Amino acid sequence: MNDRKKVLWLQLLGPFRLQICDQKIPIEKWKSKKALLLLKYLAARYNEKVPSDKIIDLFWPDSDFEAATHSLHTTIYFLRKTLREHTPLNSIQTEWIQSANGLYWFNAATDVYLDIRNFTVLTRKSEKLAKGEPAALAAGVKALELYRGDFLPEDLYVEWTEEFRLLYRSRYVELALHISTLLIEQNQNYEKANRICKAALRHDPYREELHRISILCLMAMKRYPEAVLQYNSCARILWEEFELEPNEETKALIENMNSTNRGIVAGPTLDKKGVFICDKSQFTSILNLEERRLERDGKPAVVMTVTLAEDCTNDDTRAVFSLLAKSLRKSDVATHWSKRVIAVLLAGTHVCDAFEVQQRIKNQLGQSLCSKCSFKIQDLSEIRHFAPFPNNPSAREIKMAP
Repeated sequence: MNDRKKVLWLQLLGPFRLQICDQKIPIEKWKSKKALLLLKYLAARYNEKVPSDKIIDLFWPDSDFEAATHSLHTTIYFLRKTLREHTPLNSIQTEWIQSANGLYWFNAATDVYLDIRNFTVLTRKSEKLAKGEPAALAAGVKALELYRGDFLPEDLYVEWTEEFRLLYRSRYVELALHISTLLIEQNQNYEKANRICKAALRHDPYREELHRISILCLMAMKRYPEAVLQYNSCARILWEEFELEPNEETKALIENMNSTNRGIVAGPTLDKKGVFICDKSQFTSILNLEERRLERDGKPAVVMTVTLAEDCTNDDTRAVFSLLAKSLRKSDVATHWSKRVIAVLLAGTHVCDAFEVQQRIKNQLGQSLCSKCSFKIQDLSEIRHFAPFPNNPSAREIKMAP
């Protein structure tokens, strides 16, 4: 039977959806919320017959056995009743909730569409077929489309849902890695592979392989500033959550950017501490991307400029830049904006935190070099046209409150 002709339509990946004969059953139609939750539970275990005592332990853990058994029977009655009331008389009448010998199960018959079943079938098909077979790619792409979001997000604090949430999220992320790799190897479809990785990162931002494939795709499409930002995001997340650096394979993608055959003349480099050092034009591109991200997501960012005195020597400039780089994070970007000006983008940083970074840099520089430098901190949301020079009135200078 075609999926669109199924009588009962159940979706558990992403916000819960239930339709019977193309008619959606709103949550408010369920007089017993426990009955609705039990339907979700039995549907999640569609290939199992669940003992009544296991259901009782989950749904009525604080009731005595007799009272809990009565509650179970009542809940099953309301569950079946609600489904029947919303099933047209002229449609196939199937008893979707079945029981026998103290066991209960969801009858996922041929007239039932269940997204987690289809997701599992398509995922296994994609993994079992040889990599070169177009059907493997097609099945995987279709499975990814079924993943509308994490398993039952509205029931986040229902204990039994966590097991399924982790299971399907893990399968989804592994599938995203598998399919994005196939798209690159078979079709050189870097755009779609990047979209798949970005979508998967919203569910598992700590998965470094997703970041790495996204970086690779952006580089292949010559979107180098975005590749740098993606690396920055990866480095920041790993450090803030685990105090770990990206692995050598991920670092190598950026470190070798200059030596690739993709036409970079002056690409960014990676300081041994992890800060990105790039030229002025690339810094501007990254700044523009960060501005768009701020408008879209509201994530803070700060631009810090260090202006050296006119009597500074080249050795002074090199020393300041080197010591400054040691004080920066792996997610920061630095450039020689001009002969006497160094500009730094502190992504994901509030102004108050930027002053702490400034103090750390001053401590690194020491009194002698620090006396030759003037600092300015600018909130990216307040900058109309970035210009780091002190006499530029369009660049708003932010000073720390006393």
